[in-house]
Amino acid sequence: MGAYLARVKAPMTPGGRAQKARAALANSGLASSGSDSEAEPEKKAAAASSTSQPRDAFLAPMCTDGISVLTWNVAAINNNPFEYWISYEDPTYLELMQGVECFLDDPREHDVAVEEVFTEEMFRELIGLLEDSGMDEGLRELEEQCWRGGELHLAKRHIVSEFIKDRSFGAKRLISMPDRVTNTLNVVTRKDSVYRPPPVCRPSVINNFEGDLSCKEVWWDQWKKFMFIDKVTLRTRKGTAVKRPVELLEPILRSKYPAVSELEERLTIPLQVLCQAIFDAVIVYFMNQLSPESKWQVVKGKICERLYRQKHTLTMSILSRRYMAVDVMCLQEVAVVFKDTFKESPLAATHEIILPLKLDEKRDQNSLIIAK
Repeated sequence: MGAYLARVKAPMTPGGRAQKARAALANSGLASSGSDSEAEPEKKAAAASSTSQPRDAFLAPMCTDGISVLTWNVAAINNNPFEYWISYEDPTYLELMQGVECFLDDPREHDVAVEEVFTEEMFRELIGLLEDSGMDEGLRELEEQCWRGGELHLAKRHIVSEFIKDRSFGAKRLISMPDRVTNTLNVVTRKDSVYRPPPVCRPSVINNFEGDLSCKEVWWDQWKKFMFIDKVTLRTRKGTAVKRPVELLEPILRSKYPAVSELEERLTIPLQVLCQAIFDAVIVYFMNQLSPESKWQVVKGKICERLYRQKHTLTMSILSRRYMAVDVMCLQEVAVVFKDTFKESPLAATHEIILPLKLDEKRDQNSLIIAK
């Protein structure tokens, strides 16, 4: 990491956007703006004396004929601890984020070919897994026209300048689409139960995955198992479904994304799997280049614990404690399992939840209303 930090001429700051993000997190109750020891004595006393009503609780309007409404985009699928700068008083975090920025800006000798990170052996294993999963159509084309040659020639691309920074992958959704449906899976019990299991995450840097990512070999073993072997139980509009994560992927159509070629549309599922595997491998590679002792995993774990784990419970706690008096709550980008969290909350005694006729369990982004 030091080699990259030495090239930083002046300390970097998150900037205006990050300051707004920190303010939003602090206001939402998902992040604190400082430790308890730093708070003024008057504020401590006020907080201690308030037992029945949270200090920042919403107060019902004075007029009896008024209706109070709130709106909140809870961003249920956004679980990337490194997507934004946050208020986190730890020099290791600052060094890590600066190192990532410098690495992406000028990777130098580390801008190696994809096949040096996601190797030929790994590619062959992936092909075998796709075949065993019944996704064997077009795999020869995938190898010849996407991996070794063709317009994509993925194996020979440089990992930063020609893969991470290539905007065409974004236009074609070849990484963001599979990430959306496999990043974080809000699983439920296979049999009806009051127990709420924790989400299951794809082995990746950009979510709440808690396993070992200290090298690509251990990452790859876990990634294959997650995508192709382990089955998960998910809430659907009809009840529940038991699937492997690879079965959740959907075609990327040229009619919606014109940048996609005919070949890429035809090979859409295996190509998405390949691009997602390469992306995750590359991120694991350069995080461990920046932090060889895996301090980045310690930083990530602390961020996830404070901001993302128990996200549904924390969201409902904020609504119940601070906004119980609100008549209508309009929530966007809500996970399907949020309705289960609502049923077990104090709000269920005073409000009703209104769900869309068709819940989107794949993208897991739904709009709903909670009303008195």
